[in-house]
This record gives sequence, structure tokens and C-alpha cells, in this order.
Amino acid sequence: MTIKKHLSKTELAKRVREASCIEEQRRWQVILLRQSQPRMAVKDVALTCGVAYRTVTQWTWGYNKHGPKWLEVKPRGGRRRGLMSLAEEKEFMGEVFADAPSAAHVTAARVRAAAEKRLGHPVPKDYAYDLFWRHGWRKVMPRTEHPKRNKQAQEDYKKKIPEILASAAKTLGCAEGELPEVWFEDEAFFGRMSNPVPCWAPPGVRPVLPLQRQREYRNVFGAVCPASGAVFTRIAERNNAELMSAFLAELSASRKESRMVVFLDGASWHKSKDLAIPDNIVIEVLPPYSPELNPAEALWKYVRTHYTHNQAWESLADVDASLAAAFAALESLPETVRSFSLYSWLVYD
Repeated sequence: MTIKKHLSKTELAKRVREASCIEEQRRWQVILLRQSQPRMAVKDVALTCGVAYRTVTQWTWGYNKHGPKWLEVKPRGGRRRGLMSLAEEKEFMGEVFADAPSAAHVTAARVRAAAEKRLGHPVPKDYAYDLFWRHGWRKVMPRTEHPKRNKQAQEDYKKKIPEILASAAKTLGCAEGELPEVWFEDEAFFGRMSNPVPCWAPPGVRPVLPLQRQREYRNVFGAVCPASGAVFTRIAERNNAELMSAFLAELSASRKESRMVVFLDGASWHKSKDLAIPDNIVIEVLPPYSPELNPAEALWKYVRTHYTHNQAWESLADVDASLAAAFAALESLPETVRSFSLYSWLVYD
């Protein structure tokens, strides 16, 4: 079968170089060989181009009858049946995010309802999840905040940290250019009230955990130094100014040669007139309703996640033993403590 000369050899060579895919490139190679080497056997053309004998004859017949257009490979796949283009989807997802009361309120049901309203007809049940996947959304646990917090006051307080430390350095009698250690203190309750959280399990296995509702608790006073990763904790039965004074005294004694600024929240026992503050410690109170400014809160989250979640204890003595082991382990992991407590705005030196 002879080849009709719809294109010159130069044009065919150009088509080979500019082919959109391997299949189309092979088609042009076959036609180029058959036109430039008319005496070359069909089986040799097939062997050279890596295709079947019958394929060579089919492509030759199609090219002769329908011309060059017939050899072009039509694009496969794509989103020809997409309800919106990718650009329209991106714009739509931005509108959904902006219209929600908060980011935490963006749900698959809300996205699906908004899509149906925009398109004017129902969409598949999984359409919202397809949108999430295509545009890189992921499901994450929201951060929490107190509804009464003052964001501007928090930002202003962060900027004041160098000024606060400079003032504390004068009060504590630090050498010129020396800053006191920065510590953050908080209290937390641990007890026999368990709330199961998800855990890893092999296929076909659903773990069973005891569920406790014993209203027995231990209070823990804890302080963390983000710069060094040091942790200091004491287990107590309750919160009050007397126990807080004892905790500060122990913290002071453990670092006799240090001068410290201890940041804490506005709990009543923190501001009590009966609170005894050691000579090498200055107390600073964080803005109200601002637990996110206190790295000690991250300490409690880490302990619960890695040591106490999905645990059940037969007595408060067992709670004490578990907490003591957890805090002892953390004292030997300063880099871990730094990783969750050294917030970006705590660059104060």
C-alpha cells in the first residue's frame, strides 16, 4: 500500500518531534518511514517502530483516506464532565470558607448544599469530598479559644515581652545585658474520669477499654522553661495560695543560682495577698482568657496524649504513680519539651 503525500518528509519529521504522546509519535514515525522508505517491508516498519503488523496497515489506510488529522490522538480523561472548572471550584471553595461562621463550620453537607444551590441541580453524595481532595483540604482538629479573649491585647502583650524581661532583670538585680530565665506555670487536673480517644489497631480489631466515672482527681502544679526545655512539676490535692507558695519555693530552691520570671494566668490563688514569692522570682500575669499564650497548657496536652489517654486507674495512688513516671520521662527530654513549648513569639534574646 503506497502512502499519499499529504505532508512532506520535513513536515512529517516535525510532527514526530512535536507529538503530544508516545502513541501519536509512533503513528507519525510509521508514516515517515513508509513515505521515506517506500521499499521497506511492512513487517520491518512494524519491528522498527515497535508496533504490530496490522497496526501499520491500519494507520496507513487511515492516513491515506482521512489525512493527517486522523493520526492525531484525542486527549483522554480530563474533566470533560466536571460540574465546574478547576478555577470555578477554587473560587467556589473560597466563597464557602468565607461564608461559614468560622472555619470549623465548613462541613461536607454545607459544601454539597452550596454546590447544589450554585449549580441548580443535585450533585453526588461524594462531590464535597472530591472537592476537598482536589483542592488539598484536610480534616484537622480546630484550635480552641475563649469567646471573651481580646486578640489585640494578646498581640500587644507578645510585643511587650522584651520590655517585661528588662524590667524584671532590674528588679532581680541581673548583671548588665543578662536576662532572667522565662518560665510559664499552670495547673491541671488528672483523675479517674476517662474519655476514650481514637487509637491504632490492626484490621478487624476494635480495642475495648474500661470506662471510668470516678470523681477523684489529683491537681498538678507545673512549670516549663521553653528556652531550655526544663520541666518542674509537683502533685497536690487541691489549688490554693498555700500550695502555690510551696510550689514556687520548691522551684526557687531547685534553681538557686537562677533568676526567673514566671508567667501565669489570673487564677485567684495566683493573685492572693497570702502568696509568698521567693526573692529570685518575679511573677507576671498573662492577659485574661488567653490559655493559648501559656506553653504550660501544651505540656498538659502532651502528657494526656502520650501518657494518660485511654488509661484507667484503680486508685488515686495509681494516678500519682503514672503522673510521676510521665513527668520523670519528660525531664529527660528537653528537646521534646522545646518542640511543643517554644512558641515563635518567644524569641526574647
